[in-house]
Amino acid sequence: MKIGDLVVEPIHDGVMKAPVAAFKGTTAEQWAPHRQFLSADGMLDFALGGFLVRAPGGRLVLVDAGVGARSGTMTSGIGTFHGGRLLNSL
Repeated sequence: MKIGDLVVEPIHDGVMKAPVAAFKGTTAEQWAPHRQFLSADGMLDFALGGFLVRAPGGRLVLVDAGVGARSGTMTSGIGTFHGGRLLNSL
């Protein structure tokens, strides 16, 4: 994506998978029109990572919003995350 003179590129670090039940207060009926965004097992996949910002003059800025070299269960216990791929994405 380009913002003025800046070029912003996504950098992949990993993925988080969560069931729709993680979105408290929502119902199966509310999710029905959005089934195309769910995997076969009813999970939502969220990309984890950051951005590489290319500025004029060859300057680079890495915005790291990933989870690091970690994998595990979300604190709620109902989803998983897998990180650690950020450096391979550069």
